Amino acid sequence: MITAHPGPPSLHSGWSFPPSIVLPLLALGMWYGAGIMKMNRVSPARWRRAAAFAAGWLTLVAALLSPLHAAGEALLSAHMVQHMLLILVAAPLLVASRPLVPSLWAVPPGVRRRSAAWAEIAQPVWRALTVPAVAFALHNAALLFWHLPGPYNRAASSETVHAIQHLCFFGTAVLFWWGVAYRFGSRQAGSALVYVALTSVITGAIGMVLTFAPRPLYSPYSVSDVPGFSPLEDQQLAGLIMWIPGGLGYLFAALALAARWLIESDRRASRRESAAASWLRSGLSRTLKS
Repeated sequence: MITAHPGPPSLHSGWSFPPSIVLPLLALGMWYGAGIMKMNRVSPARWRRAAAFAAGWLTLVAALLSPLHAAGEALLSAHMVQHMLLILVAAPLLVASRPLVPSLWAVPPGVRRRSAAWAEIAQPVWRALTVPAVAFALHNAALLFWHLPGPYNRAASSETVHAIQHLCFFGTAVLFWWGVAYRFGSRQAGSALVYVALTSVITGAIGMVLTFAPRPLYSPYSVSDVPGFSPLEDQQLAGLIMWIPGGLGYLFAALALAARWLIESDRRASRRESAAASWLRSGLSRTLKS
């Protein structure tokens, strides 16, 4: 439950280690690490992906266990930073690591074969959820729903609902970034760019509402004992965090997609030019021989 307290926690006292969060994080990290080590014995692992997983995992630790989590119980702005870390940092980094294959390597061969069979059964569901249009709709529906006063207040008053809120943010972000990165080939990067840009607009709109609202919208944050920082100022800062840094996160992703699109377009153009030049040389050679 989120309640006001005298101020944000100190760097040392604010760490919390609830088993419901610590154990899954430890299991996830150890499972992936074991898989990477086994993969590396057979063939060199892609350490760039392993580094992306490590960075994403550490971001989850920072968002869920560090003093930031405790500060989010007193300040809406700190809570917003936590959400942005889950959505814009942890989720895309873990997607970039492509953790499925290392995770399968971590289990014994027999279990791996059975897991592969289950993966084939689950694949149609995963493919349906990561269709870019579907993932876009789910992710933005989660953003809009959980920032309404009613659901947000409910999450602030219940640890269970709060955990569901975080799972919705993080889970739909994984679907969204996976759909944008992998379900769209480079030839469809333009369409992926549109979905990222639209999400940036929706995120910015929510941030603007929080920034310009004339009163605090969420009752757990309507009273604060943090010296010199009123609840309305806290909400305005939270809105600015979602509006500007949040929007920039999607903007950087859009720029990366645009660069990928242009690079692939140049490669296709070069291949067509090479093919045309080869065809002309072949035709010219046949003409000279005749």
